Amino acid sequence: MQLNLSSKFRLALMSLTVTAVVLMGLFGPGWATPVRAQGSVTGASVASACSLPAPITLNGANNVTKPIDLGIGSVQLLSNLAGIGIGTVRPLTVPIIEFTANLITPGSLEKSPAGWTGLSCGIKASAKVGAGDAVTYVVKGQKICFDLPVGATAAYNTLRVAYFDTTLARWVTFSKTVVNAGEACHSSFRLLPSTYALFGANLK
Repeated sequence: MQLNLSSKFRLALMSLTVTAVVLMGLFGPGWATPVRAQGSVTGASVASACSLPAPITLNGANNVTKPIDLGIGSVQLLSNLAGIGIGTVRPLTVPIIEFTANLITPGSLEKSPAGWTGLSCGIKASAKVGAGDAVTYVVKGQKICFDLPVGATAAYNTLRVAYFDTTLARWVTFSKTVVNAGEACHSSFRLLPSTYALFGANLK
């Protein structure tokens, strides 16, 4: 059966559709489709994309510097040597024997910085040395990469990887984030454990 819709109704419906698409693009990482994804993304599929059956762990000093691919990005230690403790003087030659990464759903991340929009799941990284102590400093640091959501470079003139500083209780964006056609990466951040995310903004 054919429906005869008035021109005013069709115009109103089109306006609602366009408004919904714009709002979904602006106000939620859950509506951004990663570059490697196919088709549309629903809230359920985003939750699935940001969930792992279990954290991914690399074991052994010779393995911990391999990149961990998390589906929406990756994280990699640039050295297997670490510091432990929180003092100003720390031994920096302790071998790392375990490196773990996990995903955090957007809804579980801390509030985005003012003027920035969250574009990804979060990545949480941690490591341990042989005695079981948590690593607090990585010699040469880490490389953190996020796959770019489709349209991110068109929607925002600035994309940055950031870490959440628990002492300052806020996100700190990396001004030296490197953005190419498919991902945004930052290298050399040395503190662990850390939580990372990708943000976009239109800066003047």
